[in-house]
Formats: sequence, structure tokens, C-alpha cells
Amino acid sequence: THSVLEAYIDEALASNITLQQQELSVAKSLEVLREARAIFIPHLSFTTSYTTSEGQSILGTNGSDDDINGLIQNLNLINNTLENTQPGYPDISTYENIEMGNTLNNRQQTYLRLSMPVLNTSIWYNHQLQKELVMIEKISLEAYKNELTNDVKIAYYQYIQTEKLIGLQQKTLQLALENQRSSQKLYEHDKITKDVVLLSQADVAQAKQEIAEAEKNQQLAKTYFNFLLNRNYFDAITAPDSTDFTLLQLPSIDECLTTAIDNRGEMQQANHKIMANEKQIGLQKGNYLPQANLALDYGIRGTEYQLTEEDDYLQFGASLSWNLFSGFENKSKVQQAKIDLEYTQTEKLKLVQSIEHEVIDAYYDLIATQKSIELAREEKVAASEAYEFIQQKFQHGMATYYETSEALLRYTQAAEKEILTAYQLLEKKAQLEKAIQHEL
Repeated sequence: THSVLEAYIDEALASNITLQQQELSVAKSLEVLREARAIFIPHLSFTTSYTTSEGQSILGTNGSDDDINGLIQNLNLINNTLENTQPGYPDISTYENIEMGNTLNNRQQTYLRLSMPVLNTSIWYNHQLQKELVMIEKISLEAYKNELTNDVKIAYYQYIQTEKLIGLQQKTLQLALENQRSSQKLYEHDKITKDVVLLSQADVAQAKQEIAEAEKNQQLAKTYFNFLLNRNYFDAITAPDSTDFTLLQLPSIDECLTTAIDNRGEMQQANHKIMANEKQIGLQKGNYLPQANLALDYGIRGTEYQLTEEDDYLQFGASLSWNLFSGFENKSKVQQAKIDLEYTQTEKLKLVQSIEHEVIDAYYDLIATQKSIELAREEKVAASEAYEFIQQKFQHGMATYYETSEALLRYTQAAEKEILTAYQLLEKKAQLEKAIQHEL
């Protein structure tokens, strides 16, 4: 049973659509984490700009090149006159004429900028926060895998159970047919009346009806099992050669509770949520602290695109910003983050109680089922022997058909109870393993 079932579980994990969506969600969270990590790395950018203008110059005048150059010539004349007439007047070089169109209206700047943050606690806390969120997504993925595994196990047990019940009903039909033949022979020898033959025919019809009901249940179980494996609803399902119903040596209830608290994905998820809330508090507190950034630019600028010593430039910059007051907005955000932390901590306490309750229910359900299966086996053996004894008496005319029919019904019910209890044992075992996240 284990090897066949494990193959089906692997198939379900590989083909389940919801699981594929969960894996995509984890992949997206990892990319968000990489994005948060990338902020620590220096950024290199390329920028180029070119501006040109027509009409009024950027000095706010409509003057032409001749107008401006006339002013420059007047300025040179004044300087020369003062140099010759005023002792101690500084020697000022002559100003050259300029072209207004190129100097004022056409500008270009092209540069590479290397920048990086050197002080920003919000970036660090955001990175740590994203790490916790990735872990939460991964744990959600594993939790869904465990849930799907448990569903596949139980669906498989229920399908095999329907096969066993069909086999039982077919055996019951054969016994009913045998009773019908015996009744017909006894009737032909005038040892019973016609009503007994009619009752035997009714029992045969009922047995066939039970087979039809069992086959319907089998088809429903097959459909659900194939649905979990994301394949055709009517694909054949391999049944095991035999099923092991060995009673388990269970650990103590305290050990199960401890194992569940340690292993359950929900508990791990709650712990990471608490750590994420703590990082969120740090992220909001980081808004109180100063932020510093560095930048280094290298490029060219001027009126034309050309690479000369006069056109290239190197520029270093540093910036420091500190939000000293924002109307208590940061304080409110920090308080909100603290409230979220307290809420998550209370949710964890509720989760512990819920898990413990689930484990206790599953544990004692399994114990009760283990006790029931032994009683069901004993009841089936006794009912089988009683039926064989009464049927032999009926064939020799020493027992009534009513006694034979009742004995067959008791045997069928006892055998059905054994089958149901046996597969309930496997289901209860799977439920407890799911509750403690550990194989028994």
C-alpha cells in the first residue's frame, strides 16, 4: 500500500494546479527579496540631455548677437580708459565677442552617475522584512503539500474501501443465490412453502441492489481521487495486493503534542510573522533617523558634443536628509506596527490551542478505532461461523429460511463493519500524522 500510494502522492504534487500557483507565489516573493537586496548595491546610470530654444533669450531680452557684443566692446573701452587714467586700476583682459545662439540657447550634458546609499536603516529593515515574508510563503507552500498529501491518502483509502465493499456484496450475492437454489430444491421436494422461495428471490434482488450502490460509491471515490491528481476522472486506479492493518504502538499524547508544536508549519509561519512585525516596527522607526547618499558623476557638457579637456567634468556629491518633524505621522505608523505585533502574538496563542485540540481529537480517535477493529474482526469470525452452521441446517431442513436470511445479514453487516473500521484506521492514522506532521 505504501509504495503504490507514494507514487500517487508524487503524481499529485507534480500536477496539482493550486500547488503550481503556490510555487509561483513563492517565486515572486524571492524576486521581491532580490529587489530589496539590490538597493544595497551601487547603481550606475547613464543620462544625456540636449536643450535648444528660439525667441527670447534665457536672459530675458530680445537682443541680437550684435547688441550683446556692442555692450562687450563698450565694457572693454571703459576698462582700457580707466587703466590709463586711474593709477592702481587692475589690469583686466579684453572680453571676446560671443555668439548668443550657441551660448545661451543650445546646451548639452551627458554623464554617468554612480550612486549608493551609505546610511538608511529603512533599507536594511525592508530587506529583513522581505526575508521573513519569503519564509512565510515557503511554509504556506509546504503546508499545502502536506494538506494535499493527506487528502490523497484518505481519498485512496476510501476508493480501496469501496472495492472491498463491492467484493463483499458480490460474495453476499453468491451466498444469496446459493440459498435461493437450496430453497427451490426444498420447495420441489415439498419441504417448504412457496413464500420461502419468494423470500430468497427478494434477498437476491437486494444483494444486487447493494452491489449497484457500492459501484456508484466506487465511481464517486474514483472521480474525486483522480481530481486530486489532476487527471481524467475515469482513469484506472491501482489497488494494492494487500493492505496492512497492523495496530500501532503510539507515542504518548504529550509526545504528540510536543511534536505537533515543533513541526506544524502554522507554528513556524506564526513565528516568522512575529519577526516580520518586529522588522516592520524597525522599518517605521527608521523614518526618524537621518539618511545619507553618495553620488559620483563623470561626463561632458557644453554647447556641442565633443570630447576635449574643456568639455569633460567629474563631480562628487553627498546628501544628508533628516525628517525632524512630520506631524506625528511616523509615531502613528510605529504604533500601528506595534499593534500588529501584539495581534500576531495573540493569534499564535490561539493557534497553539487549536493545534493541541486537533491533536487530542486525532489521537483518541485513532486509539478508539484500534480497539474497534479487533472487536469487528471477532464479530465477523463469529457471524461467519454462525452463518455456515445455520445454512447447513437449512439445506437439511433443520432451520427456517428466516434464520438463514438473518444469519447472512448479520455476517454481511459484520464483514462490512470490519472493512469500514479497517480503512478508518488508516484514515485516522493519516489524520494524526497530519496533525503532528510526523509519520507514525
